[in-house]
Amino acid sequence: MITFRRFGIEPGCIVPEKDQYRLVVSPLCPWCRRVAITRRLTGLEGAIALSESTGVDQDGFVFTADSLSFDPTLRVRSVRELYRRQPEWKIGEPTAVPLIVDKAHRIVAAESGHLMMDFITQWSSLHTRSTNLYPQGERERLDAIDRRIDTLIAATVSAAYSANPSCDSDRQAALCDGLDWADAQLSLHSYIAGKELRESDIRLFANLTSLVAHNPDMTGVEQARPSFDALSVTGGDKQEPACCASSQVLQTAGENLAKDSCQMRTASATMSTTRTEGGQVNVESLEKAGLTPFDNNDCECLMPWPNLRKWWIDLAKDPLWLSETEICALG
Repeated sequence: MITFRRFGIEPGCIVPEKDQYRLVVSPLCPWCRRVAITRRLTGLEGAIALSESTGVDQDGFVFTADSLSFDPTLRVRSVRELYRRQPEWKIGEPTAVPLIVDKAHRIVAAESGHLMMDFITQWSSLHTRSTNLYPQGERERLDAIDRRIDTLIAATVSAAYSANPSCDSDRQAALCDGLDWADAQLSLHSYIAGKELRESDIRLFANLTSLVAHNPDMTGVEQARPSFDALSVTGGDKQEPACCASSQVLQTAGENLAKDSCQMRTASATMSTTRTEGGQVNVESLEKAGLTPFDNNDCECLMPWPNLRKWWIDLAKDPLWLSETEICALG
């Protein structure tokens, strides 16, 4: 089994060094997406190289960019092949992304939550963009918010990718509660943790993007739930009503997403006009048209949660939050 380590200066940790490590991700994976976003927001593009596995086949995530059938640096066709080349890896063990390799292409780290926080805290001397995503004085509060977001993420995955979502109303209720909570948080502040951007926003955005990209049918929304206490972790005194989608709405979303977690819906004719002849996304055209990157239906799946929808749209228009490669892969 491969031993994964953390970045840091403590014994047993990997010392952060420029041009010594490569991040391997798939833009189809929300856990990869949150690490890739953190790398961009902190300006670590020049310090940590990137390989993106943009395709999927019987061997899992495969490298298909630039008309090649392999990654030109790693010299592998798929992420699984990269794992198979590790002496410590055994057949049957996980082959997860994101991961970090060193100059010898040895896998040294592979846990998205650790990579996120290490990029923010341990690589800070190499940051080229001014950002304070995890302030020392706010960490206990942010950790509490992150635990709530992780519960929402678990509910999203459980409800969306269940083989038979209609059999488990508890999953749908948990997802609904989580989206209610996030929407109510954003009715009070510009960001999920308050007035300033924090790493908690990255966690939520990365997973919510997969839902938006699938564009599930969210018709039949009802507003029958009572107000949700948005301030259980923020300590404020304002409370706003929150909308809730019916269980039928969430069942429909789950059935659509469960069909294939890696196959996204085809872009609409409107979306196609925002691409160049080579198939790349024309971000300038998107901005002029006031569209989101996946604007098949104006981010319709988040209509029941207007504050959450606005937050997602505002962030998605920034290429630091959603790169062209991610848009093309998901769209």
